[in-house]
This record gives sequence, structure tokens and C-alpha cells, in this order.
Amino acid sequence: MLEENFPQKDQAIINSEQFVEQLRFALNHLYDLDNLKKSVLIQILKIADRFDAPLVLQKILLESIHACQPSKSEPVCSMRYRIFQILTLRYEQQFHQKEIANQMGVSERQYRRLQKNCNRRISQ
Repeated sequence: MLEENFPQKDQAIINSEQFVEQLRFALNHLYDLDNLKKSVLIQILKIADRFDAPLVLQKILLESIHACQPSKSEPVCSMRYRIFQILTLRYEQQFHQKEIANQMGVSERQYRRLQKNCNRRISQ
């Protein structure tokens, strides 16, 4: 999951709920470096002093998504596979929620629940 690339969340800076929200914001703006520059995750990762901090954050997020890829033996109906599918399609490939829901064969409402669950799980 993504949390493997993040150091321990500094509770003085941000609580768990805020961390999930900041992570969601960063993922939703993965290719918008101006918005990534505003992310609290840059301070949490202690990369704020770098001139390329937004690019570093983007790279960490993309590597974290790729690190979630399940093994080839993992069933495609497993939760691990669904999490990877959602992360890849929504954030890396920038598909709309409706398109992903259709591809996964779930309603948009069910997709939103799954995405919310993904965001919670990756922030732990």
C-alpha cells in the first residue's frame, strides 16, 4: 500500500482523517504540479526544502500505486486487485468514476464506496 512509502504520520501536523483527505487531494491532482506544491504531504515527507518537491511527491505517489500491484497469482476478484485497479485507473490513468464503475461492473455509488475504502486503506 501507499503507506509503505510514507514515514510515520506526524500527529502534531495532521490527524488521520486529514491525512486521508490530503492523500486524496494529492492523488486527484497527480499531474497538476501547482496543486501538488500546496500539499501538506510535502512537509510530512520532509521534502519541502527541495526545489522539485512536487515532482518528488508525484514520483512517490506513482511508485506507491505500482507497489500495490498484486502478484500474477492473485485472483482478479480479490480486494487487493480491485484496490490496484481503482488506484491505477482513477489516479494514474485519470479515468472518470463512471468509466471505472462501468469497467468494474459496479454502480457509481458502489465505486465511490470502494474508492473511499481504498483511500482509507492506503493512508494507514
